[in-house]
Amino acid sequence: MKNFIQRTALLLLFSCFSAQVAAQSCGSNWNNNQLLIAFSPTIPRDTIDSLRRVFHVQFVDSLQCAPRFYRWTIPRDSFPVNLDGTTILTIQSANEAIKGRPSSLSCDGNLETEIIRDVDASTMCSYSAPIGNISGATLRKLGIIDSGIDITGHSMLFLPYLTTGLDYDYVSPIPVARLPIDSNGHGTHVAGLAAQMFKDYNVNARIAIFKTQDKDGFGDLWTLGQAIDRAVCNGIEVVNISIGYQNCRYYDARDQKDFIAVLMNYARQEYGTLFVVAAGNSSVDMSSTSTNRHCPASYSSFLPNVISVGAVDCGNNWASFSNYHPDFTQMSALGVNVQSTWLTGMMRTKSGTSQASPQVAATATALGTLNTTFSTTKVKNALLNGASKLPSLTSKVLTGNVLNIMGSYINFLGALPVDLQYFTAHKKNEYVVLTWKTSAEIDVDKFEIQYSTDGKTWSDIGSIQAKGNGQKEAFYDFEHLINPQMPPILYYRLTILDKNGTSRYSPIATVNVSERLTFALFPNPAHFTEGSYLSVNNAPQSATLTVNVVDMLGRLVWSQTLDTAAKSPYHLDWTQAHLSAGLYTIAVSNRQNVLFNARFVIK
Repeated sequence: MKNFIQRTALLLLFSCFSAQVAAQSCGSNWNNNQLLIAFSPTIPRDTIDSLRRVFHVQFVDSLQCAPRFYRWTIPRDSFPVNLDGTTILTIQSANEAIKGRPSSLSCDGNLETEIIRDVDASTMCSYSAPIGNISGATLRKLGIIDSGIDITGHSMLFLPYLTTGLDYDYVSPIPVARLPIDSNGHGTHVAGLAAQMFKDYNVNARIAIFKTQDKDGFGDLWTLGQAIDRAVCNGIEVVNISIGYQNCRYYDARDQKDFIAVLMNYARQEYGTLFVVAAGNSSVDMSSTSTNRHCPASYSSFLPNVISVGAVDCGNNWASFSNYHPDFTQMSALGVNVQSTWLTGMMRTKSGTSQASPQVAATATALGTLNTTFSTTKVKNALLNGASKLPSLTSKVLTGNVLNIMGSYINFLGALPVDLQYFTAHKKNEYVVLTWKTSAEIDVDKFEIQYSTDGKTWSDIGSIQAKGNGQKEAFYDFEHLINPQMPPILYYRLTILDKNGTSRYSPIATVNVSERLTFALFPNPAHFTEGSYLSVNNAPQSATLTVNVVDMLGRLVWSQTLDTAAKSPYHLDWTQAHLSAGLYTIAVSNRQNVLFNARFVIK
């Protein structure tokens, strides 16, 4: 019988679950005889059926899409080893020995949502919503596996993105395909961060919600596996997992394999799914011992489609609670004092790697919209190569990586097929006049012009063939007739179509078709040796305006006073300030109010 088993290249994982905090014994849904089993795709089904008959296996469940992933019950007196909750049996391919060894994953192995800490809202990191977008024209989907979502009081934020029809509630007594209601709060906080980023950067994306965690934040490996299975098999390109478990069975190709790791690897091979996971909040070096490895974050060390995310504070200092090690953590993002949506319409400020992870996942989703084909490798490389590199963090996270959204965007595009110097809109009589300038066009097909009355729903109003002048400058203009019924603020953007079929959007230009004061900043991105220009429409003949530039840490790095008696546009000559490449915020104010603020990139 042993030889028969050795000939079946299968992998076994014994699992038993209970609430960690309560330290209770295994519940009725799980017992010491249940196994999560993944068979090699090459194993014939009749061989699997024979194995079940030999060991009197009771079939419990299987994944719906990923083949040969099962949950079985095996009588103790029928299986050739003692499965008492302290021994894990792994049967591998015929040329490898059958091995069993102790495991700390027994009845204390539940998945728990990352512990997040309430903080004083007065210490919340400030955030200024960007003007423009980093989205392409291809619709992408982000899956969030967590405790569900509560859209009460947040429908304006969530509803534009919750339209996949793939949501699923695995915690319900009868699991059902529906938008699952959050009774814990963790999932709502995580989903709110992703949705806010989609809104701020005008990302062409949708969110699917998979509820695997109960009101106390607990779940189990099989439910996590079911959610992953539904997500990847329905074409979701990026999956955020802000949950995890300590003392997990670390995947080792020489010895034993973890059920979730095998499933993630299957998702990589068959679907190219990218998983973004929280590194965990135990303040441990994940390389020190196997008991300190937090999963599924630890799988990022050997699975190229998994990114583990640690947490930093507003000053890019490593969060004291975040797990760490550059071999097990590839990226970090803001995870200290982060405000997001909560239950019953409330907003809460929380800290945890759970808050850092969805920011990276949302950025990955946005990058995926830039190409018609989703490439996990290209998206991951853009995130890592475009990240800010902080030497002080190299012992915590790979190459000191901190999420840099615009850096990742620029890195993803590489050598831009079109270098858009500026794109502006201004009112002229009964028309809105759009003007833009390019300094390089390589294999660009055309520019499609769109407008919106709310910045969300867009309509095509025309197109202009690209001049294709290589490295030479090219100027364009387009007139849009104003309808008297239109609101006072109109939004415009370009869809830049390349000859190879890829596309991307320009920054959004806004125009006030009333007679109120309006501003436009160009070019964006700007070169560090040239400065920028500020266009001011309908300014008083003689007024003093103050222009301030602050960096991502909120520090004032440049300031200039403008006299509107001079002719617009105004040259903002910040070259002597020696500003480094990165993302900045510009604010224009008079003596009473801030009149304009926007984010811009220096390259």
